[in-house]
Amino acid sequence: LITSFVFYGKLRKKRKLEEKANLIKEAELYIEKAKESKALSTVKPSIFLNPGEHAFFEEQSNLKETRAVRKTGGGGVGFRVAKGVYVGGYSGQAESHQEWRDLDTGELIVTNEKIVFQGTKENRMFPINKILSVETFTDGAEVTIESRTKSVIFTARNPYILSAILHIVRSVKDPMNLKDVKLDIKFE
Repeated sequence: LITSFVFYGKLRKKRKLEEKANLIKEAELYIEKAKESKALSTVKPSIFLNPGEHAFFEEQSNLKETRAVRKTGGGGVGFRVAKGVYVGGYSGQAESHQEWRDLDTGELIVTNEKIVFQGTKENRMFPINKILSVETFTDGAEVTIESRTKSVIFTARNPYILSAILHIVRSVKDPMNLKDVKLDIKFE
């Protein structure tokens, strides 16, 4: 039983590493295509765009954000002295910490001007020039936005492509003209 548990644990870890390698390879091919065409490929978005605005990414996504979670613990002994009256008490303590939570599911659109999340419960819009950092995970990209205390995570089929697009649109003047731009994006 222990041997099979260890074997399947190693197999699951190997599959995760292979999945990550495949996602990175796909993202590298995307970057190569952008280098060859000297522009990011555009998509037809489900939202209206401003004049001169282009969409580069649209996909079903989950929006995640940290939320405070309280946990209480403790115990006590009491006894009943009359109907509805108890003597004794409860002793305990509460602790709060932040945990990532799924807030909504919807469409994520990235343009050269903004990130738009159109969810079933709420919509969010972040200007591209307010992005401070992007961190990539195998299931999503964590985006830190100026003037927000909390980062957000957007899930994506290939978060490495999403991160590359965010890096490019944040750092270049015109993602439709990458002729003189050196795309040096490394994936970990």
